[in-house]
Amino acid sequence: MGNPRVTFSRRNLIAMLGATGATAGMSQLGAEAVVGRVGGFDPSDPLHNAHAYAKMEGSLDGTMNYHLSVGYILGFMPGQLPRLLTGFQNLKVNRIEDLGEGSYLDTYSSVYTFTVPDKSEQLPGDWTNPYTGATNRPFHYRSGPSRLLITPEGLKSPGRPEAPGNPNPFVLPWLVLGDQIVRRLNSSSWFPSDLSPEEWPLESPGEEMISAHFTSRVGDLADLANPDIARMDVTSFTNSQSNWLPWMLMGQIPGHIGYHTIGRSFADLGDVPEESLRLAEQVVPDFFDAPLDLPYTLQLREYKKARKPAQP
Repeated sequence: MGNPRVTFSRRNLIAMLGATGATAGMSQLGAEAVVGRVGGFDPSDPLHNAHAYAKMEGSLDGTMNYHLSVGYILGFMPGQLPRLLTGFQNLKVNRIEDLGEGSYLDTYSSVYTFTVPDKSEQLPGDWTNPYTGATNRPFHYRSGPSRLLITPEGLKSPGRPEAPGNPNPFVLPWLVLGDQIVRRLNSSSWFPSDLSPEEWPLESPGEEMISAHFTSRVGDLADLANPDIARMDVTSFTNSQSNWLPWMLMGQIPGHIGYHTIGRSFADLGDVPEESLRLAEQVVPDFFDAPLDLPYTLQLREYKKARKPAQP
């Protein structure tokens, strides 16, 4: 491969987004569900599924892995067509630890930046909400470090209830597209909101935070089946739905947002596009010094510390 900084930039990612829908539809025409052993990979074996999931998520030798996703955030309201709201970047750092007996621990931390659509620049501080006409201040943030157990019995987040739809035993619906393999996973989450609607009437969507995620990761079939390779390059496609973001000041107005992103992994921080590193460092200047050793935090906790309730 050539230098990813040259062949794969944030602009390339965004350009690819426009073709995602057509490509996904065409891919299904030639897709074959993996029903038998492929090299050393048996898709019906939960042990193999956990191993393959971990390998497509990071490096099995315990070294750092980087994953950049960029795309768009759209707004959805009843009776209306979707509206493009902002651009979006998520730069994630993670490390996989082999726990033995077919299980792995994935530790990861991310920086989320809301951007001007199709540009490598932060959304301005006087962003106009197309639904309300109000001026909103975007809130970029860090999340994590979080931990995910990858086991033959499924995915488990310590301290959180098991997500609906988590397969147990852990057998995923793999697809083969020529020499590529696709890992598909749909998940959802629910947890109480840190922003109560009584105290934060404009920021809080209500008592609950609900989200759904539809993710595909694509990589070389030969790399996945090769036991001598600890890490493989992957491309990701994600569609997510969640409550309004607190800084949009939508309160309990009916509707939600949708994320539409494409991404890829990098073995070295130096291969991540410079403009994407810059965006992340604008939010957390020392993030890459020790991203997995920072104090744990989440979006709403950070928001609650940094902002005060807006006046209706």
